[in-house]
Amino acid sequence: MQAFPFDEMTPLERQRAMAAGKSFDRFPCVPFMGDLKRRLIGAGDWEIWNDADAMVRAERAAFLRWGYDRIAVGPNTRTIAGAIGSSLPFPLQSQRDGGSITGTVLGAIQAADPFDIARSACFAPFLQAIDRLVCDFGDTVPVNASIGGPATIASQVLGVEAFLRLCRRDRSLVQVLLRLVASVQGHCIDKLAAAGATIAMADPVANPALIGPGLYEELVFPVTMELCDYARRKCGEGVALHMCGKTECIWGLFARYPLGELSVDEAVDLDGAASALGDSFALAGNVDPVGAMLMGGRREISQEVQRCIRAGRRSKKGFVLATGCDIPFNAGFEKIDMLMEECRLQGLGQEPWQSVPEKE
Repeated sequence: MQAFPFDEMTPLERQRAMAAGKSFDRFPCVPFMGDLKRRLIGAGDWEIWNDADAMVRAERAAFLRWGYDRIAVGPNTRTIAGAIGSSLPFPLQSQRDGGSITGTVLGAIQAADPFDIARSACFAPFLQAIDRLVCDFGDTVPVNASIGGPATIASQVLGVEAFLRLCRRDRSLVQVLLRLVASVQGHCIDKLAAAGATIAMADPVANPALIGPGLYEELVFPVTMELCDYARRKCGEGVALHMCGKTECIWGLFARYPLGELSVDEAVDLDGAASALGDSFALAGNVDPVGAMLMGGRREISQEVQRCIRAGRRSKKGFVLATGCDIPFNAGFEKIDMLMEECRLQGLGQEPWQSVPEKE
């Protein structure tokens, strides 16, 4: 692993020290980049989702450039939803177009084999990539595998609009679908944990602004709790959970999850999150991915880093500097350079942005 300015610990050493309440050199930083990393190697969309070699090259190139604190690979919502949707023996177009949900649909969901779905060939490249990344970096950098969130995966299977309507019209069918999704995710956790990865889940469609806090508690919370419990047992570490938008009205439910980390959207008051949830698990957030990372420059990025680190210091279980959501695909790589530089400077108590040469 190459040296980065001011870093005195590896990401894994830093993570373990923070979790144990010991001193560490700087706050961890994880810029959420999504498919943006493929631009570093000139890979196309198909390659980054289907070619293990492209996944590994993209992750290696990104880590070697920025030295951030977590390597992250799929399969993500896209792969799991595709595997479930393609395995169900009926067309879903009627649901996406607003057609009625029939008893045949319910029967097909109940008859689906989660283990067989999780054996789909579409998962193989991700497992291969994770195995290679753990071999290359696992002694210095945490390797994280994202398995999406149950509500968001279910919404991709049926179509978002149809899923949200169904949450109000036929909750029993939603529960059956969510159970199928969670079972497939559980089998994925088995394989990913065996490969040496920890688990992340992002569930934006479960946001209470979309389904309401009552339906979140009734439909989403039980399956998410089971997945979080299972992942902690299999991986030895809690899940890193992310949800877009404002989530304050369900923080009481979040506090019950056995999470390793909760990542909060830029719309969330990070000071409030630190006060309400910082005793339960580490927090991650919440640099504005558009206002700062896409539209801003050094000043805006530095101010966001300063704001987040100031709030994050109040989280007793730890803090990870991260963007509030994925950095837009057309943001320049130099913006990520600035984010990492500011984290290294401000995490060490250096002077704020005014003392740093403008790089734009």
